[in-house]
Amino acid sequence: MRSLFILLCCSFFFFSCKEEIDGPNRPPELKLSVYLLDKDGNDLLNSETVGAYNADEVRIYYVINGEEVLKANPDGVELGFAEAGVSEEYPDSIYFLNLEIIDPTAIVDNRITSILKWNNTEADTIVCVTNPDYFDEILKVYVNGEFKWDEYTPSPIYKDYGSAEICLVK
Repeated sequence: MRSLFILLCCSFFFFSCKEEIDGPNRPPELKLSVYLLDKDGNDLLNSETVGAYNADEVRIYYVINGEEVLKANPDGVELGFAEAGVSEEYPDSIYFLNLEIIDPTAIVDNRITSILKWNNTEADTIVCVTNPDYFDEILKVYVNGEFKWDEYTPSPIYKDYGSAEICLVK
């Protein structure tokens, strides 16, 4: 009976494993978390904040072959702001936008260029430099040509290292 139990457990473990795709056929799964504050530190992604941005107006574009390709909008891909947990600096929690890059055609010369259009008049160009040997790794982030993040830059909210997170001030 014990042998049967061990055999069932091993079979379950074996059949529940998924084969991972590695190498050049593996789609990138890069994620950059973007926080947006005003100059006074108010959360501009929280709909309860005066002057907050409206998720229904935000558009995300990839730049592929020099063309802006719509990636997310309210009519297509669902786009909303997620609420992050609490930190010492932001005890009431803070909202963020995840910029997820899962389209391999968006990577050109180990760079992914995205345009975040907050509304009809405001936009930010975000360039993520990726590791050519490991698709899931963002090495550096530039916003409007200015360096914003690398692995040695602490999270603007939690002050830890490793997560690609940037804070924009409007």
